[in-house]
Amino acid sequence: KRRAERGLSLEEMTDVVWHSERQVQQRRGEHGGFISEFTRRSGTRTLTVMAEVKKTECWLITGWWE
Repeated sequence: KRRAERGLSLEEMTDVVWHSERQVQQRRGEHGGFISEFTRRSGTRTLTVMAEVKKTECWLITGWWE
């Protein structure tokens, strides 16, 4: 619901995680991976996504446009 309110698609969010311009590691996640903040510019806006990544698995937490 919140994702739709913010105008984000799952494809956009996943793409930012795997092809980010910047990644800042935050802490260990519940699935044994690391929770990180991923950012990438798209036009005049920047999409930021928080996700937990473990090897080739990804759990999206939240995202927002700046």
